[in-house]
Amino acid sequence: MPEYLDVVDENGQPTGAIIERAAAHREGVPHRTAHLWLVRTLDNRIQVLLQKRALTKSFPGCYDISSAGHITAGQDYIPSAIRELKEELGLIANGADLIVCGDMTIFWDDVFFGVPYHDRQYTRIFLLWADVDKDKFILQKEEVADVLWIDLEECIRAVDAGTLENCIAIEELQMVQRAALKTIGRANSVESKGVIMDSILIRDTTREERERIVAESIGNINGACDGCAAGLAEMYQDYIDGKKEIREINMEFCARYESGDNIPVKGECGYAR
Repeated sequence: MPEYLDVVDENGQPTGAIIERAAAHREGVPHRTAHLWLVRTLDNRIQVLLQKRALTKSFPGCYDISSAGHITAGQDYIPSAIRELKEELGLIANGADLIVCGDMTIFWDDVFFGVPYHDRQYTRIFLLWADVDKDKFILQKEEVADVLWIDLEECIRAVDAGTLENCIAIEELQMVQRAALKTIGRANSVESKGVIMDSILIRDTTREERERIVAESIGNINGACDGCAAGLAEMYQDYIDGKKEIREINMEFCARYESGDNIPVKGECGYAR
């Protein structure tokens, strides 16, 4: 099913128009993305987690941001970042723990697999302190081939020198470094930044676990999103009740945009039914 994105202006604000993701890249239409960098301390050094992109993706086999993704029409940065983290790495995070590093605009023209690609992103960059062993991540194989913990300073030098095959903007890494240095005290101040689940499918979880998955994913976004936390919880009630998987609910949400039904009005809760 096609994924629809909000068209944004030069300040990253939704214009009210939506566009299918492939068309946005084909036509160079501005849209929003969320980038989330996982960091930890090891032997008094700050490390950052890199994901290695699957060979079927754009920039195949390149090292990239820990977790990143496009923001589905009607969503906002934090719930999107949390969703992508869970889908790509199997990590469930609390929205309140995400630290904003800053915003960037990305303009990129390329050709992938013989198809022109015109990327126009307005991106919000987040940092999350999360000391998780590499073998604990549950990788989404369609997106992620592998992950790598690397010293942040070493990573910056390698990206700057071109000695690491990557698709990372050096300016973004420097933003992450500044935010990490400012918040390093939080590295050990919170016992856990996420919960690794073997599976979030209905068949593999109890109702109580599904309630916790939803609560920890969206329960602390509050004013960070046009949609209220209560509305988001209602949206995922069928998952909690064991009736529909999270992916099914997300796909249905996108389909409402495709049909033109129930498009959220700015200032209202976009997730209320």
